Amino acid sequence: MNGESADIGDIQSFNNFFESHYEWACAVAMTFVHDTYAAEDIVSEAFVAIWENRASIHNSVRPYLLKTIRNKCLNHIRFLKSQEKLKDNVREQMLERQENFILDSEHPLNYVDRQETKQIIDDAIKQLPAKCKQIFLMNHYEEKSYKEISEELNITENTIKTQLRIAFSKLRELLKDKFILIFWA
Repeated sequence: MNGESADIGDIQSFNNFFESHYEWACAVAMTFVHDTYAAEDIVSEAFVAIWENRASIHNSVRPYLLKTIRNKCLNHIRFLKSQEKLKDNVREQMLERQENFILDSEHPLNYVDRQETKQIIDDAIKQLPAKCKQIFLMNHYEEKSYKEISEELNITENTIKTQLRIAFSKLRELLKDKFILIFWA
């Protein structure tokens, strides 16, 4: 059998065609997919397709084999592309979830970080002079206005501003190695 005839109906003719064209068919598939294992799988599938459709092959078998290999290679490449898109989408979703998890304010590490930061600031506030500390806490934690503080402590608003400037200056000094701080007084 020369491989050009459509007469591959019996197993011996088919085996002869297979043996004489397998390596050539693998080389053809390799030019499309550049993967030995994929090429061998594609060629095997192509020969199975020829065997299953042998009754409907009325022309030369070799062009039919070539067209079958070509189509199976296209399908393989399209499958790989879809898998890559799927992987990219999954990877993107996974990274987004990880990013959200890290940024989540309820994440335990963020809670620990907030607690540590709060403790460092509280420790620095405790080191302020008594009057500075009292005015600072009333203004920034109790959110009282200068007028409210002045009435409650029976001091002038200028004294409050001066005490807050002192507080900010001391906090800046105490926290300079720990944070980048910008205070407005």
